[in-house]
Amino acid sequence: MAIVRRTLDPANPPRMTPEEIARIDAMTDEERTANALADPDNPPLTDDELLVVAAARCP
Repeated sequence: MAIVRRTLDPANPPRMTPEEIARIDAMTDEERTANALADPDNPPLTDDELLVVAAARCP
């Protein structure tokens, strides 16, 4: 399988479709958490990682 590289335009970020938004809105918090934990390519952030992100965003 070939690797496809893309460069995103910061002025035009990708948007979710109405169907994607509806699918996520229909999930419970437990279903969202279970899906996130089951994804090895994109695990949820730990509490420590969230603190680093929050600190980086504060002026």
